Amino acid sequence: MRVAPIMNQDAGLESNAATPLLDTPSPPVHTFPMQTWMGHHSKLLGDLSLSRMALPGSHNCGSYSVSAKEFGIGPFSPVPTFLGFFFERWSKCHEGNVLKQLEAGVRYLDLRVCISHLDGEIRTEHVVYGEKIKVILEHLRAFLESNPTEIVVLFCHKFRAGMEEMEDHDRFLELVKDTFRGMGDIFVKEGEFGSSYGELIRKGRRLAFLYGDEEVVRIRGQGWLLSPETCQWDRWYDQPTVEGLKNKILENRPFCGVGGATKLAVAQCILSPTPLMTVIGGAISILRFLLFNCFSFGGVNQNLMMLAARSNHLASKFVRGDFGDFKFNVVLLDDTTGCENENLLRSIVCGNVK
Repeated sequence: MRVAPIMNQDAGLESNAATPLLDTPSPPVHTFPMQTWMGHHSKLLGDLSLSRMALPGSHNCGSYSVSAKEFGIGPFSPVPTFLGFFFERWSKCHEGNVLKQLEAGVRYLDLRVCISHLDGEIRTEHVVYGEKIKVILEHLRAFLESNPTEIVVLFCHKFRAGMEEMEDHDRFLELVKDTFRGMGDIFVKEGEFGSSYGELIRKGRRLAFLYGDEEVVRIRGQGWLLSPETCQWDRWYDQPTVEGLKNKILENRPFCGVGGATKLAVAQCILSPTPLMTVIGGAISILRFLLFNCFSFGGVNQNLMMLAARSNHLASKFVRGDFGDFKFNVVLLDDTTGCENENLLRSIVCGNVK
């Protein structure tokens, strides 16, 4: 395994060499504890910044909890409320909760945040409302407390329901502060994002908090809210087919590393369902419900988990190097806790091993 060298203009290295290059892992994939993979490889990672590591990422990490019946549907949903139960499978990107995702090796959490118009609670959402953000943050705290060698990147964004005013963001930020109170100064500060893993651990920095609202970062940042614009390079490909997704990733690969050693390059290995897919999948769910699940309709995409199986297979090919050097840091995935994806996450981590 090899990691690209740090960008060093004095040495004449080009800026696009600042991100990891993942080689083909020799099967069987190296055995090490995924729950503490950073600590296990601390000698190798010691001089690397987060933006030079290979990090497994969880797309829409809180969506494991979405439930139309329990939490309701957002006002932005194109689906009528009474049909929400049959369409919520297109909102669920994971089966395992955030603690299980982190224990599986995920170190980059993509989290949508909103305030429910139904009960006023700060929740996650993916069209359908999910768990309270407080519960998800408590999962994150529990993981960090139990695993002192691990650092997590948390990217909160979207804010598309109930967070129109600054006071709404203040309410959420106070929740974040309260959740991690007593853990010391764990937030990676502005200007520290390019610091090495070893230096961050020595300072007790355990959480890089990227906040997807630039105005809030500017007004309320105070050094602990990090701007995604300065800390990561990210694109949403919005592709429904494996071939389309592959081409988009290849098209954007040359732009990775443009931020040198201070920007994460995020590869969103995610397939997006088309409206027709969701309608057909929802209709099949209704039909199966009426027929007591007597038929499987296995050849038709019926939920995001089925799409995840295909996109994760593509991600495995990229990580193996089937399409050449893979210059992304974060490989953003759905279904991160699926047992068949353990080797994929392990292979991503192996990109840090020389």
